[in-house]
Amino acid sequence: MPRSRAPVAGKGRRARTLGLVAAGYLALSLFYWWHVWLTGHPTSSITCGCGDTAQGVWWMEWTPWALTHGHNPFLSQELFSRSGGVSALANTSALALTLLFAPVTLLFGPVASFNLANLLAPVASGTAMYAAAGKLTRLAPARVAAGALYAFSPFMLRNTVIGHLQLTWAFYPPLVFAIVMTLVTDPHRRPVRLGLWLAGITILQFFIGIETLALTAMAAGTSLGLGFAARPRHQSERLRRLATAFAVATGTAGVVLAYPIWLFVAGPRHVVGPVYGAGTSATLTGIIDRGRGIYQGNAAERVVGYFGAGGPGVNYLGVALLVSLAVSAAVWRRPLLGAVMAATAALAWSYSIHFRVWDPVKSLPLIDNVMPIRLTLIVDASAALLLALSIDGWWTVARRRASSAPAACRRWAVALFAAVLTEIVAGGLAPVAITYTLPLTVTTPVVPPWLLSSGPAAEGGSTLLSLPFSDTVQTATLFWQAKARFSYSMIGGWQFVPGQDGKHDQILSPFTGAFPILTGLSQDSDEPAPSLTAATASTLRLALRSWLPLVVAVVQQSPGSAESVGFMTAVIGELPSFAGGVWSWRLRALGPDRNVSEATLQQCLTEPIATGPAMAIPDCVLSLGVVESHFA
Repeated sequence: MPRSRAPVAGKGRRARTLGLVAAGYLALSLFYWWHVWLTGHPTSSITCGCGDTAQGVWWMEWTPWALTHGHNPFLSQELFSRSGGVSALANTSALALTLLFAPVTLLFGPVASFNLANLLAPVASGTAMYAAAGKLTRLAPARVAAGALYAFSPFMLRNTVIGHLQLTWAFYPPLVFAIVMTLVTDPHRRPVRLGLWLAGITILQFFIGIETLALTAMAAGTSLGLGFAARPRHQSERLRRLATAFAVATGTAGVVLAYPIWLFVAGPRHVVGPVYGAGTSATLTGIIDRGRGIYQGNAAERVVGYFGAGGPGVNYLGVALLVSLAVSAAVWRRPLLGAVMAATAALAWSYSIHFRVWDPVKSLPLIDNVMPIRLTLIVDASAALLLALSIDGWWTVARRRASSAPAACRRWAVALFAAVLTEIVAGGLAPVAITYTLPLTVTTPVVPPWLLSSGPAAEGGSTLLSLPFSDTVQTATLFWQAKARFSYSMIGGWQFVPGQDGKHDQILSPFTGAFPILTGLSQDSDEPAPSLTAATASTLRLALRSWLPLVVAVVQQSPGSAESVGFMTAVIGELPSFAGGVWSWRLRALGPDRNVSEATLQQCLTEPIATGPAMAIPDCVLSLGVVESHFA
């Protein structure tokens, strides 16, 4: 007999439907990024060449550059050069994404690939949630609504505008839910094959973001524990299937990830303990407070890389959505499943709002680096699935009631259902559109021309000490280095690296006394720059000698550049050259200390010298320093 074509046709229809859904999410994402793709240019327009976005762009350039230059992609010497380098696995490198978009990076640059990754993130997350919701309902509008709520939630949008690709590419939680649901509800599906699928997406997620991996494991463990505790009888077969699949997934992923896990836990430049310090908790009222314009002009927003109006808070769901989910509990066709998801969401929310509740588990490996507020991802995933379950329940009730009603009444019932569905989804998404500036605000960062020229690499393989010096506030130097396609390596950088004890993060235990001086010279605030004393000059000169040969560069457009160029001229004791918006010194050796005083430096920073030609301050410092030394 000829093989039936019905299954093939069914798969074709599902594929076409999935493509249409993904296209819809892409259209909405494209509207968000209108100023990049339609009115801007994807190779140069971006939310900011600073903050966490700059770090994301840097990693986009790193992976293809490392592979094409024969470097280990897990360990970079292009930042913290001469100090040991940076581990990609100790940072939010999203290596899988940087590899996926490497062809775009090689052809069009890291900004283009970063923009493309941002554009496609909600498509990947929303489509995964659409597929996961298929385990709860076949009703397409319910699944589309669940995917939209998840992919365009305040949590996702907030992390999108500051470049957290490791969080916005959040396909992993819904796909794990789909696999677990298949294991629990479909005895005909082989657990070994499902275990291999779970291993595959787990390996992929490991190389995107370990934090989401930990969050999903916590949520899955909580949900399964609650489910089996609520109905403990006759569960042996389900437990066996789950155990088989998890054993296959753990074994397979463990073999593939053995070396990366070793690098993460004990390899070169690994970091022990929580790199985020105390972390951040959500607010108690944030779940219902839309906070119109709450982030407009907020300095913290600018630091992490977004200059547009923002809000509501990342944990916002809204009264309309919460009330509709609560009322819908009466029509859930799977009340136990709905109760388990609601309980999981409630526990995740309670953990996210109060850091002390986190104490019993926060010291466990992997979990110690989960910020409490990031549990909002689990809350959003649970809410999206509950929304699908609720819409399905109401649709079932409406169909049952309308089956015996006249045709006109059925049409009214369908119209009413569509109106209620629209209101529920709008209640969750409208505050995002109201409080954010949509389309999103972008800019075109200016890179100092000297850094893009042959200046830094004129001698080949140059190592650069740049002012501003990269720290938690000044990260534009990472963006500039990525745009320069790594034509130079850099001293320092904004990444997590071991501190003086060789393990804990350097922010908590600085490994050289020069770093606080350099960051002090670079800060964009009202705080005074470090004083030019014998101690600070000696500390900085000692560090400079350890980094030789070296190019020192002070970027004119950066905050505090006048103080920086005067300070470095006094410490180095030589005049810099000036070209392309940068003062620079090429140091093979360090000359004698000029012993320039703070008073002399301040004299050279007064008008009209400070507002004069580019070389006025260095000329003043060096000339007065010679006179000062002569009469000392």
